[in-house]
Amino acid sequence: MSRRDSSSVAQASSSLFALTLVVAFVLFSLNLRGAITAIPPLVGQIHQALDINLVEAGLFTSIPIVCFGVLSPLASWVIARLGISTSILAMLVVVALGTLLRPFTGLTGMMVGTFVIGAALAMGNILGLLIIGRYFPTRTSLMTGVFTSSFNVGAMLAGALTVPIASWVGWQWALASWVWLPLITLAVWLVVLRWDKAAANSTASEPDVQAATSAEPTPALFRNTSAWVLSIAMAGHLFVYFSLTAWISNYMVDVEGVSEQTAGVIAGVYQASSVIGALLFPLLERRFALQKLLVAVGLLWFAVPLLMLVIPSAWEVWSVLGGTTNGMAFVTILMLAVNQSRSLDERRRLTAMVQGIGFAFASLGPIVLGFIKHQFGSWTFACLLLMAVALVVAAMGLIQCRFKQRGDAA
Repeated sequence: MSRRDSSSVAQASSSLFALTLVVAFVLFSLNLRGAITAIPPLVGQIHQALDINLVEAGLFTSIPIVCFGVLSPLASWVIARLGISTSILAMLVVVALGTLLRPFTGLTGMMVGTFVIGAALAMGNILGLLIIGRYFPTRTSLMTGVFTSSFNVGAMLAGALTVPIASWVGWQWALASWVWLPLITLAVWLVVLRWDKAAANSTASEPDVQAATSAEPTPALFRNTSAWVLSIAMAGHLFVYFSLTAWISNYMVDVEGVSEQTAGVIAGVYQASSVIGALLFPLLERRFALQKLLVAVGLLWFAVPLLMLVIPSAWEVWSVLGGTTNGMAFVTILMLAVNQSRSLDERRRLTAMVQGIGFAFASLGPIVLGFIKHQFGSWTFACLLLMAVALVVAAMGLIQCRFKQRGDAA
């Protein structure tokens, strides 16, 4: 074979690997929310089948979010020990097992299975950013947008399609049917990691994700004011997002009297619109500082529950606005954290803190809103609470703006 032929083959092989890697990353991201958003449209069927009330049913959405918060430090430590490659494979196997077993093991099994899936996805939240840092270091902003878009598409698909599937095969098989996604993702990543010989030797090639050799101790983050501001912003954003994710279907059934299937479609529109925000982000980032985008995110989140109260029938407006805001919010806060990190190890620890605190607080959202609705029989106070939390997010953006002006924040 001539040198030119060898060069062409190598170039084609490199291009094919790059394409396969992008597909693997998108598939990986699709797994990160579907197990959560598949539950709310079926909450009526589940609480009847398992004989539980709406507050207890809210736990099926809250448990994974609790895991995202409480287990993020542990997930970060596990990733540091196993390496990125092994962690990806382990996470996908656990998600597949949990998805398959969760619906058929009664109330206890649902709780345990949801916890196991949540623990695996807590790793996935951190792994997504590490994959970007490792494989796409020069495309951080773009791939963070792809990351956010993809897991919101996964959330949308699960939210919109689970009810139609349940009408054919029942709610248990409808939940279990999503096992195909982690299994296909696992197969593609096995190809990628076999192809990438450097990744196959993850323990030797990833010293920058080893917690034991970190140059800066973790407690230093807890003395970083900017890290706390980002954590509070993430907490407020996720509180609003997951509260609406858990109850938007029930809200439409109660307030507008739509069918469960229609409510599932509305919830799907809400999730799908997140892609708009994630894709708009790279364009907005060129024109506005991230700190100002965070202020805008808080104000937009304030508008969503306000519109739900004033014009609940205009779901086409507030569901799209809510989804778009979610897509913008998550990627904005993550990019602020990424820009503040100087290495993959620091990124792992900072994102673990921001997401850990954020998800831990957000886990209260579905439970608190379910409790408020149960106590008062109305969604008004629940929407007012979400508006108040949204203003906190806007305030964190203003603080970040002051940090930038003073040069205190990265």
